[in-house]
Amino acid sequence: MFDDSEPDLSVTTSWPRDEVVVASVNGEADIGTAQLLNELLGRLVGRGNHVVVDLTSVRFFDLTTIRVLLSLQRSVEQTGRACVVVLDAWGRRVVTLAGLGHELVVSATVADAVEAVSRGVRSGAPR
Repeated sequence: MFDDSEPDLSVTTSWPRDEVVVASVNGEADIGTAQLLNELLGRLVGRGNHVVVDLTSVRFFDLTTIRVLLSLQRSVEQTGRACVVVLDAWGRRVVTLAGLGHELVVSATVADAVEAVSRGVRSGAPR
């Protein structure tokens, strides 16, 4: 059955430190919400902030979401800033099984991610 209701996805932002924005994603992040997620997160690029994306409240995400996050990470890093994604144990396992653990910078907690971006951690750098 076709469901034309609004996507079950929202993003809220907070600034725990100067030059660090945390984007907390809620709902489901999949192929049906990837364009919306890309648009919402894309607004954070170019504002001169380090970016933390918190996916711990996401009920489901797929590889389309990981592609959006990799694209965001590259875009943020091109501005000279850092981007870290916060995932729970299940999410970190998905990223590892997808073979992307060395490309996507991940953290287990928002506090650790904020500290990492403040230090300028980037993909390919020791975490």
